[in-house]
Amino acid sequence: MTPSMQRQRGEGKIGCIVILLILALTGAVAFKVVPIYWNNNELKESAKDIASRASVVTIPNIEAQVKAKARELDIKEASAPGAISVRKEGDYASGTCFVTFRYSQKIDFYGLTDYTLETHTVISSPYINANQ
Repeated sequence: MTPSMQRQRGEGKIGCIVILLILALTGAVAFKVVPIYWNNNELKESAKDIASRASVVTIPNIEAQVKAKARELDIKEASAPGAISVRKEGDYASGTCFVTFRYSQKIDFYGLTDYTLETHTVISSPYINANQ
């Protein structure tokens, strides 16, 4: 062996510790953020499905169904007045149903800091009368 190879120990404890801390921090943040984003996406997909049946369902009923799904997904902010609004364009036979979401959710990162996730989305879904 060369003399320089004998002096190297091959230890990298600090680098390993830094990588483990970064992984732990990323996991902790993901633990808080991913469920909220997942539930928001589920609510939007459910709203699109509900809105596609708008030809046979009234606007207040659509809004009630979307709010019920929000309660099921534990999105309390979506139950506030004005957080979800529904409107239809077209007649009873065909048209488009629009579901508008306007609410914000606060994500608390273990008391160290927080982040406010703003949801301002319009879901549009065409519908046709299935009774014809």
